[in-house]
Amino acid sequence: MNLRITHTQLKILQALVDIYLKTSNYVRSEDIGQVAKKTPSTVRSHLQLLKTLGLIEGVPGPKGGYKPTFKAYEFLLNHALSEKAVKIFVNGEPRNLGVERIKLTALSNSSGEKTILTVYQETALSEGDIIEIIYWKQLLIKGKILKTVGREVVIDVERLLAIPNIEVAILTHPFVLIESDMTIKDAANILSSQRIYCAIVTERGRPAGILTLKHIAKAIAEDELTCSVKEIFDPSLSVVDSSMTIWDLIQIFSGEDSEVLIVAENGKLAGVISGKEVITGLVETVLPTLFTEQHQ
Repeated sequence: MNLRITHTQLKILQALVDIYLKTSNYVRSEDIGQVAKKTPSTVRSHLQLLKTLGLIEGVPGPKGGYKPTFKAYEFLLNHALSEKAVKIFVNGEPRNLGVERIKLTALSNSSGEKTILTVYQETALSEGDIIEIIYWKQLLIKGKILKTVGREVVIDVERLLAIPNIEVAILTHPFVLIESDMTIKDAANILSSQRIYCAIVTERGRPAGILTLKHIAKAIAEDELTCSVKEIFDPSLSVVDSSMTIWDLIQIFSGEDSEVLIVAENGKLAGVISGKEVITGLVETVLPTLFTEQHQ
């Protein structure tokens, strides 16, 4: 993409992207002005040019505003990147690659290479490696490495994920308490009647672990329904604060074996959350949608 915009326009575009990724809603020029430290009239005049260039789109009216197109992400990623802005994971492991440039060629040319990642020095990456590029903790580019040519890594992008900056409390599910000496059959009946996936297991009134439908399914397969919950539940307890964001949970789930986390608020149990709830909390857009949007 060979576009040229002024420093002020770049600042306004970056402010728009930052606000949109946090709210997932159309952004008003007044809000952009507060972040970019520009008057609303100045912001609106520059937004018109950015709209003409295809970097943003707008909706009129009191509930309207502006949002970036994926062409805007491509443009911003082609500018200088800092270590703070980009994190790289290869096959699930963090890698310090020293990113110089990310070119999302797929967004403007669907017949070309998908994405080209340029690093400061040649690196030991292999064809078929799964790579995840996280931009400012809120945009995830995930794909498979097609080839490496010198310092360039060509990636077949499978999906883009916008990670909303919302608190865990919004996604938290209510919980039930089950004594560890209860039979698996009785526990299964409770989960079924409550239509929930898991419960917090207690021993002597204190949380001792997590029981999930997965544990119960395994007990049914092994004909152990009359056994007690203490023989099958997961004794590991992972507690997170309700003020954490979805991004925080993604990092926790990626580093732990637990499928369910206990959510606490003001030092008290507030609910539970699974990896599934985290995924459903993401705003997901796959590449075919991007190509449709770019050619409208």
